[in-house]
Amino acid sequence: MAEFIIQHSIKGMSKEEIGNQLCLTQTDIKVLPYQYIRDYIALYHQIQRIAERNGCTLAQIYKIYVEGGVAKGVSINEIACTLKINEEAVQEIVNKIQNESQPELNSPEPPIIEKAISEVKKNLIQEGTIQPPKPISIAESTNQFHQTDPEPNSLDLLSKSIISEYKKKKI
Repeated sequence: MAEFIIQHSIKGMSKEEIGNQLCLTQTDIKVLPYQYIRDYIALYHQIQRIAERNGCTLAQIYKIYVEGGVAKGVSINEIACTLKINEEAVQEIVNKIQNESQPELNSPEPPIIEKAISEVKKNLIQEGTIQPPKPISIAESTNQFHQTDPEPNSLDLLSKSIISEYKKKKI
């Protein structure tokens, strides 16, 4: 049920519509996804997979989590600890929810949330939960683009013949 609420919230369905379809109160619509995300984090120690599975950004998942936590009466400190972000970032999200300035939260990555996400990634890398992106050396990237095809296709042969004709005419 929580997944349904998350997916349809992200798709833009109003909480009233979701509540009517599932026969839930507005508080339930906020609290169920919060509990689901909290339990998922406790079980798997990560939140990125929820965003990936639902085709959304971490910012949207953070907003849903914070909104549910506030509706349930969870402290900002506890929310910040669970999300591994600072309390100011949580307070900023709470303020935006309360001021109904949701267009900013629906943008790809608001600066405060983007900062929080990079903080989480840094913590996960330090814990060894995820690996940092592996830099590609210049030699590797050059090899990827200049590998020869074992069976040249007709376009390759055509281009080679054009080049050889051009070279002959120049000489």
